[in-house]
Amino acid sequence: MPQEQEQWERRFAAAPPRLQEMVTMYESLGYEVKLEPITAAELPSSCDNCAMALALSRAIYTRRRT
Repeated sequence: MPQEQEQWERRFAAAPPRLQEMVTMYESLGYEVKLEPITAAELPSSCDNCAMALALSRAIYTRRRT
């Protein structure tokens, strides 16, 4: 894994409207923010076919700005 990627810390997964609120908050605290799609494996087992959750949710990664 490249050193640049090792600096990213996964925070949690969120969906709108909280997703944008958290991005704004982390940026205001001086972090770079990267959003990545989540996978079905990350959803609770009770969510067998949650296409909407997969479409809207993103994992939030942050790292300090350099």
